[in-house]
Amino acid sequence: MLSPEAFAAQNDGNYRMEGFCRVYTYYQKQLERFNAVDFDDLLCLTVRLFEECPDVLEYYRQKFGYIHVDEYQDTNPIQEELLSRIAKPGGKFMVGDIKQSIYRFRLADPMIFSGKVNAFEKGTAAARLIRMNENFRSLPAVTAPLNHIMRRLMSREFGEIDYDEREELIPMRENDENGGMELMLTLDLEGEKAEAEFSNIADRIFSLYGKTLNGKTLSWGDFCVLFRGGKEKTIPALTDYLEKAGIPVGKTPSKKAMSPMLIFINILK
Repeated sequence: MLSPEAFAAQNDGNYRMEGFCRVYTYYQKQLERFNAVDFDDLLCLTVRLFEECPDVLEYYRQKFGYIHVDEYQDTNPIQEELLSRIAKPGGKFMVGDIKQSIYRFRLADPMIFSGKVNAFEKGTAAARLIRMNENFRSLPAVTAPLNHIMRRLMSREFGEIDYDEREELIPMRENDENGGMELMLTLDLEGEKAEAEFSNIADRIFSLYGKTLNGKTLSWGDFCVLFRGGKEKTIPALTDYLEKAGIPVGKTPSKKAMSPMLIFINILK
């Protein structure tokens, strides 16, 4: 919410910011010249209007009984200021998921939403918290490995939340007869330990092949390897290793490997 003058005063003496100050001043003057506003102005000028004209603010507070905001984890401070001013007490319904925060590059602050969730849980805010963990789309065989991965990856230090029982997906469907799944993770398929990882994959395939799972005898087509995009150059090396070990591998007509044989997700550092 800094004006060009305030921005220049804040950076007075900082020669690296002098160019930005001049550009900001010129840009703002050009907007005024053409009687135009940009997206930030729409927010900042509205907040200024509410500050300087309480009667206008009161008009809109009475006009909107309830305000529903989706993707609240991507709210930035000025948006939070605007919403806090216009919403009546108890009249704001927020939906968000801090795990889906992707707009920090435009100053979104997921901790705004996280702070509200923590206050709701502790009872320090007059609000009701509704968790939407129940998953009606996916089978337990899908949500279980997903929860396993997220527990390993998400922490308050790394992802700003602890992925615990409060965050886990709760499957509301039952597994069908083909719903069994085993998940094997690896971190290095390109470095010095690549061949050892290939060996682990092959050994696990052989240990499961021909066994019965949920009443079904496992065949080669019941195994697959999933790669993260951009790591396709590793596929030929793994394919050659599996084929030499006696494990058939499906290929496209262009000779690129499709899905060698084990449920496996390559999570890179």
